[in-house]
Amino acid sequence: MFGSTQIDAQRPDRVDGFGDVVSIYGTAWRGASGSPVSGLPVDDREVFAPCAAAALYARDPFLATGGFEDSFFCYVEDVDLGFRLRLGGAQCI
Repeated sequence: MFGSTQIDAQRPDRVDGFGDVVSIYGTAWRGASGSPVSGLPVDDREVFAPCAAAALYARDPFLATGGFEDSFFCYVEDVDLGFRLRLGGAQCI
């Protein structure tokens, strides 16, 4: 899996998302959301899963896991897919 850092269009000095984060309780949120862009690492980093708004997935693992779960429609479908891909050994950069 590959995700991109997303910048807030209304506030270009702020991060919109730096990958999906999941707590031990199952709560998910956008990493670094609202943080200054200047505070982001300059190198590539592993994150739990990419935000599906701007992500790349290898086709075979994506299809093998069943792709996006329809019942989620447009929220947490990326987190769910990330969980399933990670259970299969995938990482996200």
